[in-house]
Amino acid sequence: MKQRIMLVDDDPDIVEMLGGLLEGEKYKVLYAYGGEECLEKLSSEEGDVDLLVLDLMLPDIDGYEVCRRLRQDPRFTRLSIIMLTARRDMVEKIAGLKVGADDYLTKPFDAHELLARIRAQLRIKKLQEKVIEAEKTAAIANMAIALSGEINDPLTIIVWHVQSLQERLEGNRDITQDILISLKAIGGAAHRIEGIVEKLRGLN
Repeated sequence: MKQRIMLVDDDPDIVEMLGGLLEGEKYKVLYAYGGEECLEKLSSEEGDVDLLVLDLMLPDIDGYEVCRRLRQDPRFTRLSIIMLTARRDMVEKIAGLKVGADDYLTKPFDAHELLARIRAQLRIKKLQEKVIEAEKTAAIANMAIALSGEINDPLTIIVWHVQSLQERLEGNRDITQDILISLKAIGGAAHRIEGIVEKLRGLN
């Protein structure tokens, strides 16, 4: 599946140049020509993107405000954002990073440098997703181990009582065969649960 990048810029020349560049690299490119349009598209089903290339100077709300709003929305806290601007002032760069941009590139820029930064941000995003998935897996494993301990104590009591009843009732002519069969079935099920518990402990 192609990685999806949204390009946000009101300059048609920049849009055409960057769009062709990104599509040539086999990315799926979505376009927005203003800050409000960007936010609307990202909030729609169409806006499921991996990275945002965001111009600072836009005709309605600027890139700072777009970035700020996105970072306040839990859906976009991990969205990679590269901000573009013609301003070379370090103060502007720091301001962009403060509102949540992951990287910052000044115009005019080298196309190869932009591609390198896009690839780097997408690699970081993938690594972050792997870390989150590993943390979820570890949390599930820890929960399973904790549950196995909770299950084990009552299970031990069940197994012990079943065995005790079987020993006491076997040979007793007053006990029907179906009762003994039921006890055996209970004991077998308990042993199968013991096996499951052992597998849960093995997740550690």
